[in-house]
Amino acid sequence: MANEDDSYTALFDFVGYWRKKGMDSFVVQPTGNTTFTARVTYEWGRQSIDDVAEVYLIRNGYEDGKVVITPYQHPRNSFSPRQF
Repeated sequence: MANEDDSYTALFDFVGYWRKKGMDSFVVQPTGNTTFTARVTYEWGRQSIDDVAEVYLIRNGYEDGKVVITPYQHPRNSFSPRQF
């Protein structure tokens, strides 16, 4: 079974891997929370949305482990909460 140290190591390795690949959008806060932009595909039934979103990984407190995905505000703005 994984422990708390394993989860911090996994997050550190995850961010490090993508930074090495040239993805500089990762921001790691002193608390361990991490934000980055990513292409996200959401599928339901026969429909899907595929667009860029901001991902927020919560790594502390009551919501530890929660992943929040929000629309990324870019000029095209095709990924909108109204579509859900």
